[in-house]
Amino acid sequence: MALWRKAMRREVGSDPVLAQRYLVAIALSDQMRCVDHKTLSGIWEKLTQEQIPSGDVTKAAAATAAADDAQMAHAVTGVTIAAIQGLDVQHLTRLCKHHRLDFAKHWKSSARSFWS
Repeated sequence: MALWRKAMRREVGSDPVLAQRYLVAIALSDQMRCVDHKTLSGIWEKLTQEQIPSGDVTKAAAATAAADDAQMAHAVTGVTIAAIQGLDVQHLTRLCKHHRLDFAKHWKSSARSFWS
């Protein structure tokens, strides 16, 4: 399953429009609780160099208010990536099948990075 998640994260991370569509799909299918906090926090920190403590909605709101449009666009993609990271296996496999994920493309990439 790790390869499936990694492949979907790469696909979504390279296409902001697709990320938005899948984020809405994940929300409509009642899977938003699957957003992986650790993943999303790491993405936010890379975008802004700012750490937001879990549960601190005031600091999170202030940080998002201060972010520029480009950071927020990347953050929306990051929410999708974090949701894919936290999806239950059954939902992940369904999303991969819907997407018609090309595992061969990602398998070759993973094998290259493993052996290098």
